[in-house]
Formats: sequence, C-alpha cells, structure tokens
Amino acid sequence: MAVLDENIPVFHYFEQLTQIPHGSYNEKELANYLEAFAKKHHLEYKRDGMDNVVIYQKASQGYEEKEPIMLQAHMDMVCAKAPSSKHNFASDPLELHIENGWLYANHTTLGADDGMGVALMLALMDDENVKHPDLVCVFTVQEEAGLYGAAGIDPQWLKAHRMISLDGETFGETTISSCGGRDVILTKPLRRVANHHDVYKMTVKGLKGGHSGDAINQERANANVLMGRILQHLMAKGIKYHLVDIKGGEKPNAIPVYATCLIATDTDITDEVINFFTSVKEEYQFSDEEIFVEVENAISDFAYSREDTWNIVNA
Repeated sequence: MAVLDENIPVFHYFEQLTQIPHGSYNEKELANYLEAFAKKHHLEYKRDGMDNVVIYQKASQGYEEKEPIMLQAHMDMVCAKAPSSKHNFASDPLELHIENGWLYANHTTLGADDGMGVALMLALMDDENVKHPDLVCVFTVQEEAGLYGAAGIDPQWLKAHRMISLDGETFGETTISSCGGRDVILTKPLRRVANHHDVYKMTVKGLKGGHSGDAINQERANANVLMGRILQHLMAKGIKYHLVDIKGGEKPNAIPVYATCLIATDTDITDEVINFFTSVKEEYQFSDEEIFVEVENAISDFAYSREDTWNIVNA
C-alpha cells in the first residue's frame, strides 16, 4: 500500500525509489530501474561501468531551437540508522511513515538526498504537458562517497552547456556555488601488548547528529570529538591507561551520534568520566539535551602500547 499520493508523479517515483536499495556502491538496481524507465518511454540513454546513467529527451514542439538543459542528481543515499534498527541497507526497502505532515523512514535515513532530485527528473520526463528544450538527465553514483560518479562519467555524454543540479537544501532557493570537502586517511602501525589491567568501556550516545553540511550551523555535538575530550581529560588528570579500541560514527558526511572506547587501566575511571561529562552536558544543553556517557566493565587480553595510546589520543 502506497504511503504517498500516487497521483502526484514526484511522490510516486520517490516512493518507488525508496523500495530499491541504493546506498553508495550499491546503485546497480536503481540504475536498472532508470534503464527500464528509458526503454519504457522510448528514450535514448547511456550507462557506463560505474552505473552512471544519462537519459536524453527531445524538446517539446516549438522548443527545438532552444538551448539544451542538463539536469543532474545522484542516485546514492547516505545509509545511516539508529543503533536499535535491524534494517539491511544492502537488501531491504525503506519503511515509510508520515508524521505531522512530514515523511520519515523507520529509524533510518530517508534518502531524499538525492532521491527527490531523481524523482523530479523522472516526473518531468513522464509529463507530456511540460514544455522544455532538449533534456540531458544525468544520474550519477557514489556522490556521498566522494563525487566519484561525476568524476568518472564520460564528458562526451553531457550534451549541454547549461546545468541545474537538483541537490539543493531549501525549496525555492537556487545555489550558485558551494563548499568542497576533503578526505584525510591516516595510516600508522600499532604495537599490541599483553594486558593485565582492568578494562573499561565508555560509550557516548544520545546525540542528535545530522548532515555534516546541512546541520553544521546548529552547534550539535560530535560523539568522536567528545570521546577525544574524555581521553585527553583522563590524561590531564594523570591517569595512566592503554587504549584497547576506539570507534565512532558511520558516514563521513554525518555528524557522529555515538562513539565507544575501551581502555585498560588500574584506576577506576567511572566517577571521573561521569563528573567530567556533567560539564559537557551543560555545554550542549540546548543542542543535544539528551547526550550521556556510560561506563562499563569489559575484558581484553591485549592493549596498545602507552606510546601508541599517547599518539592516537593526541591526534
């Protein structure tokens, strides 16, 4: 049963997209869908080995002499979910529901970035009443992973000098430029040592998170940063410990909502960590009022050397 109004073409196509898994590097089935759409509507199309797809639609009558327009959207979505969710982004369709007039997915990201851009192009090409010049509809892959599809597509396929990217943030606004991004990969050999100390597991959670671009001005907490602050605080207090494990976040363009860290030490750190986090909660009382930290006992036969621990924490 459809959740959205099927009589509105954009909603019809968007809901169909949500039923096709399409995370970064997993766009093949969505590319198949776009190829089938082109064939059904007797439209010329091209598809490359990365699964980028370009669909061409001839101009409406009377618009044949107008300059072509290229429209672009990316197929892939950010696949993030609540820790309690059992959703498998590789195979499961999204579960949709409407709440107070807003469309949500059940404890997962919705993929409106950029599923709505894809749906807009499909709805446009499916509407015989819309008057337009030649359209070059470009559907790229791996945007959320690093714009790799756009970098890899054959420029000879892009038969237009004007382009509108349907990947904006605010309805009714046009953006003429935007910031970029950079990936930094740090590689370092680490030395494990046998562990004979107690092990504590710290977990920072309860954060609101959000898109690292769209929500960056809302001063929300970053779980990875908070974990780093805890570790530096323990060092500043003279507590000697060995790092056992640390991880946090899911996607490079999503503000991390949780982080975990295991350390080995002979000092009971529970009160020190919780007391320190009291001041942290006060800092974020208006942006992340539900953040908290848990400290539990854990077990590990190994830890990393004190030197490696120092270097990682101070990185």
